[in-house]
Amino acid sequence: MRKRLLIFFLLASSLLPIVAYAADDDKLIPAPNLSIPIPGLSFSAALDDGNYLTADFIGEYISGIYRYALGVAAILAVVMIMVGGVQYILGSASGGEAVAAAKKRITNGITGLVLLLSTYALLSVINPDLTFLRSIKIQTIDQIRLSLDTQGPEGSGGACGSGTWESLPAPYRDIVQAAKNDPAVACAIPDGIMSPTGGSLPNCSNHHWFDAETTRATGGDYKKIKKLDWAAPWGSAILSPFAGTVTYQEQSVTDTNLCGNRITIKSSDGEGAVVICHAKDFMNGSGEFVNGAQVAQGDVIGHVGGVCCSGQPERSGWITQCATGGTMCDHPDQNQDCSCQPIHMAGNTTGPHVHMSFYYGGNILSCLQ
Repeated sequence: MRKRLLIFFLLASSLLPIVAYAADDDKLIPAPNLSIPIPGLSFSAALDDGNYLTADFIGEYISGIYRYALGVAAILAVVMIMVGGVQYILGSASGGEAVAAAKKRITNGITGLVLLLSTYALLSVINPDLTFLRSIKIQTIDQIRLSLDTQGPEGSGGACGSGTWESLPAPYRDIVQAAKNDPAVACAIPDGIMSPTGGSLPNCSNHHWFDAETTRATGGDYKKIKKLDWAAPWGSAILSPFAGTVTYQEQSVTDTNLCGNRITIKSSDGEGAVVICHAKDFMNGSGEFVNGAQVAQGDVIGHVGGVCCSGQPERSGWITQCATGGTMCDHPDQNQDCSCQPIHMAGNTTGPHVHMSFYYGGNILSCLQ
């Protein structure tokens, strides 16, 4: 056991430090900086698609060690053969045990060299997967957090009506008032956050306000409320809650994030962002898909989704019920005429709405207009 721990420690120490950041256009993902350089080893760049960070660092590291060790072992085998040859020449006159020992050394050297050179072939015969080291695929921190944000009965409760936050019924209005009265969570957005659904108020329900789950309980504590839902009709416009840069991310069928298709608005100062989940499409007010565009507060940045088409397999842990028939839209970067979407694009939802996760200074409630 101690030998195994020692080997693990040596491997880990030679890899450190490895630094990986969550998906962000302004941040780099550096390659490992080895404390013990390995001749001939170079690392390929890690790939970040916004959902997962895929890196071949460990596979390339093991492959580098193997190639280096193979070269060293081959040299040692050749040296042993040469030593055996010298012993054979020197001992040939006397014969006997000296010649036998020399022959054995030469035989062992040749056998070892053959085994070394045939290792790859032997592993391929036993199991081809033994020669292939798969990439490490790690979900980014931002995507893990976003998936956690969209757990539970997403979209439940329905909108609280329309107007400013003062129009919220109690106790929701009181929770927002407490947030706005606390200077420690003052909104960092100069113009605050407008409704992403054109004037409707956030949903009134226990979800996000008074979650019962012990791991995500808020109990009406405004300091813990970092996300809210806004109910709205399918296909209605999603408005940018504040001015900034908008980017889009279509959820793939293999992605298990509960958010579905998502829209990110980064602040102009780069200090924060909000992510809007359950989008039907990414079309602006002119019916165009413009990724990375600068938008003003109130600009159309997409349309409300959250309705999945019937006949699709349910996803474990999702509350989504796909009971809507009709035309499926599966290209959010196009202006499609449709009535529902694939379940992975709709995300975890009880019905049409948008979810907003707040990653900015202050508190989402203190920023509500």
